[in-house]
Amino acid sequence: FRSRVRVLAPPAHEPSARLCLARGGGRLRAMIDAYDVLGVGLDASEEEIKKAFRKMSLQHHPDKVQASGAKGNARDANARFNEINIARDILQNPDRKQLYDTFGVDLGDKRPEMETWTVGTENLLSPMGMLTFKTAVLWLWFWLTGWRWCFWLAILAGLVVAGLFAADVSVRDVNLRSEEALPIVFTVGILEVMLLVRWITPTLADTIGLLYLVCETLGLDPRTLGWKVCAGVATVCLLISWWLGGRWHWIVGLEVALDLVVLLSLTVSAGVMRIWVDSMQQQHAGEVRTWRMEMRKQRASLEEEAAQLRRRLEQLEKR
Repeated sequence: FRSRVRVLAPPAHEPSARLCLARGGGRLRAMIDAYDVLGVGLDASEEEIKKAFRKMSLQHHPDKVQASGAKGNARDANARFNEINIARDILQNPDRKQLYDTFGVDLGDKRPEMETWTVGTENLLSPMGMLTFKTAVLWLWFWLTGWRWCFWLAILAGLVVAGLFAADVSVRDVNLRSEEALPIVFTVGILEVMLLVRWITPTLADTIGLLYLVCETLGLDPRTLGWKVCAGVATVCLLISWWLGGRWHWIVGLEVALDLVVLLSLTVSAGVMRIWVDSMQQQHAGEVRTWRMEMRKQRASLEEEAAQLRRRLEQLEKR
């Protein structure tokens, strides 16, 4: 046997549970679940869990274990101490504990429906919302620069930014040629180019705006794409711009509608996940408890058999 904490997998046909080996009383003992790691019963109260954690954390703190000269190394002591902390985190959070008792495994500090909402928001809703925001800003830019005084004011601002960039000037300790400022300078340059081109032909300016949005959304770099791909994307954007005829409010309206659809879908998905979890808690929580109790009985039986074998071995050694 080793004193190293090891994770064991339960039988494939049983509910999944976290098992580990921990040294106790000079021998290794299989830990069945978080309750077992803290040495409390399946019906332990919150106060009992707190007391057990304080006792176990003091007993198995890495510094105390090393100071006592016990066998093992710092990695073993840290692993055991981390197991105790994880068990405490699981059992002290009511929602997390309830899910742990339902599924037999720790699903983390977030409920499944909240995890579904977070993943959907980060991967769908947030990027789509940013695209809608950029499109609305572009639409507002075209509308404002339709006024003559706004047009010349924008041209003047662009010339000022270009002059500061050429002179390598720093604004509030931020150099305009630094990596953090280059995206802003590049965006200003794109807006100025669209403004000048729109003065000549609005359709071509709208095409540049659509190309910018496509590249920003898909993370495309025209410098790394082949000329055929760039020509194809530009042709599609030109056709869309010609068909829209400057009606950017159509694009913004479509994007807002898609955002609302995604928001509604995420809300429904999170709600369905919550209903499913609640139904699982009502139907299968008892199965996990029964399995855990059976595992404890099997462990006690195996420990008794091991004790008998040790006694027989000692008797044989004395002869």
